[in-house]
Amino acid sequence: MKIRYDSRATDHLFKEGDLVWMYNPKRRRGLSPKLKQNWEGPYTVVKKLNDVVYRVQRSPNSKQKVIHINRLAPYRATDHNSMLLLKNNVLSLSTVIELCRKMRKFEALVYTSTAYSNSNLLNFPLKEEVYRLPFHAGKFLDALKNEDKEKLQELIAHCKPDWPNLYEFSKCLAENVITDTASDLPVAIIRPSIVVSTWKNPIPGYLEENFGITTLSLGIGKGFIKVANGDPNCKLNLVPADIIANAHVLAARSVGTKRCASPLVVNCTATENLHVKLCEYIDTMIQLVHEFPLPKSFEQQTNFIIVPYKYLYFIIAAYYHYLPAIVLDGMLRILRKKPWIYSLYRYFDKVTSSVNFFQFHTFEFERNNLEYLDKLIHPEDRKDLTLDFRDATILGMALSLPEGSPFYDWKIDKKSQCERQRITHRYAGGRLNLADLRISGEDLCCWS
Repeated sequence: MKIRYDSRATDHLFKEGDLVWMYNPKRRRGLSPKLKQNWEGPYTVVKKLNDVVYRVQRSPNSKQKVIHINRLAPYRATDHNSMLLLKNNVLSLSTVIELCRKMRKFEALVYTSTAYSNSNLLNFPLKEEVYRLPFHAGKFLDALKNEDKEKLQELIAHCKPDWPNLYEFSKCLAENVITDTASDLPVAIIRPSIVVSTWKNPIPGYLEENFGITTLSLGIGKGFIKVANGDPNCKLNLVPADIIANAHVLAARSVGTKRCASPLVVNCTATENLHVKLCEYIDTMIQLVHEFPLPKSFEQQTNFIIVPYKYLYFIIAAYYHYLPAIVLDGMLRILRKKPWIYSLYRYFDKVTSSVNFFQFHTFEFERNNLEYLDKLIHPEDRKDLTLDFRDATILGMALSLPEGSPFYDWKIDKKSQCERQRITHRYAGGRLNLADLRISGEDLCCWS
């Protein structure tokens, strides 16, 4: 009984002023209970009476209510962008499934989810199975097709525990769509964790510039980002891009030839060597750029700070990010160029706030199906097609980036490698003069 209760119990703590949904089921004559809207809101938290009881109010003139926390859920307005995200990840999948049914020679469907689709459940390891939502996926699909935001918000509010962000929830919902509407089709679900550069194929070290964790790595490597909010000992789960591609091919073959039951769920996640601490990952990136400087670098990174406390992070970020940004934006105005540095730091903080959860939690995953697919590979094919990457290390993969990644092409930089290195060393040494500031304004504009 306790385990079942705990699985449904909310782990949210609300503060005064927070907007919440309130669970308030009412029976109405002539209306099926399944068609009722049981969640009301938004309510405003007026006062926290104790750890589990809150006083809430729907409007300034309405009567206040004392409610247990298990009847409350965070209110998240389903705006246009949220609706678009759910449509892209869920409604489009439903359309693809319908298309598969119409194909005469359909063999297999492989859906790319994420290993963090069930990151709201902190009972590890996360299994290679579809974790079910409390409602049939058809209800979500109907709300999306009808653009019924209130109904959709009500359904989401009932799904517990809450997900770190809407993207992870949309992937979990998409997996439920497959289970509820395509169980008779040969389908595989691939769940990659944090995607990094290729390990071997087509070339070692290939990685797109604006892709996942690469954006953070480039910001650190170019000296733009000097502090981040996270737990230094939190472990990142890294997996090479070519391993993920191989998993898609092998999963399609396995479900298409009925070697595996459908839907086949594959956690495409890290081996021990690529399950690295956040501080270790950042240290490796700094070591890399010291040996191989990046084109369009702004400053050589000498000391990166990882702050585990939110408010302390804001104080340190103000000193290392925002105050210099104000000065440099002022120089850009003098040069009659558009200031953008301060707003870019604001954007960085906004984006990272949605993934901060993953910089404080270490995840463990089952890998049984991934290891099973690897055993199906013919020995002659292992050179070009493998899922065994136990020999891959974070340092080895980092050192392959200068040869394989497009962002290490010095043709994109107007300055030579020696000139750029002198500039970054000069900024790192703290010897800034008017000539340096003039150069920085020009360089920053081209770096953006």
